[in-house]
Amino acid sequence: MIIEAVLTNLINNLFHLIWLYALTVNPRYDKKRTLGICIGTMVSIEIMSLAIFYLDILKEVFVLGYLSTAIIIALVYILILQKGSHGVSLFIILCYFSVWVIIFETISVTTGTFIGAGNTRIWIERIVLNVIFLSLFSKFFRQRLTDVFPSLTFASKFLSALGLMIFATYSLMLFISQIQEDIQPSTVAVFLMVSLLSLLMAIVALKYLDEVRSLNESNLIKIQNEHLSDLIDSYTDAERQMARIRHDFHHHMQAIAQMAKEGDDDGILEYLEDYASK
Repeated sequence: MIIEAVLTNLINNLFHLIWLYALTVNPRYDKKRTLGICIGTMVSIEIMSLAIFYLDILKEVFVLGYLSTAIIIALVYILILQKGSHGVSLFIILCYFSVWVIIFETISVTTGTFIGAGNTRIWIERIVLNVIFLSLFSKFFRQRLTDVFPSLTFASKFLSALGLMIFATYSLMLFISQIQEDIQPSTVAVFLMVSLLSLLMAIVALKYLDEVRSLNESNLIKIQNEHLSDLIDSYTDAERQMARIRHDFHHHMQAIAQMAKEGDDDGILEYLEDYASK
């Protein structure tokens, strides 16, 4: 039992590492250092997990292990890996934790096991589900998050609250289902309902992110156009001023040339003194 649980946890932490690296959409460091931090974090979590397994009371300390892992990953992601808004980073990592719980709960429902630890079928399900969610994230979400992350600071409180609500709901479902001796039909029904609701919220959030990005792009284009218009107006005014100066200069040269032809040196001096006084 312990060996199977350790192997399951190793697979789980491997995907934590991949997810943590993929979720770093606004990195503080270069790719090599970011990957190194992710690896170090997962090694630390694996050591902590082995210590918990060594106690041979897995079910009793499941909540402790679950929360400890979540806290460590969240702190590393928000405070070390990501730069920019902590609130937006919190939203992203909490959404990932919700996916994590969905995978846990799905395996528990389909296999009737406690936290999905035990055999080849469970390991395959864990790998397949993670690959599916990673593929969906890479195809539909990662680039969107990268594009809009800097502009979401204004909504960080809202996003944090939304992420906390989703994560808390899934975590509560997970704890309730693991307390039960058998997987109850009511648990499956609630799980499916919450999954559909979360999917709807994800679609709404995606639409919201698209609208924010479109709005930011429109505002940027508007600002650029206004700036360009100001530059054109300034250039036009400068061109008019230069034309006026050329015209006046040409007029003065003609007057001075005429007086020079007439040998009126005093007139030239008087003209220049009068021009200088103006």
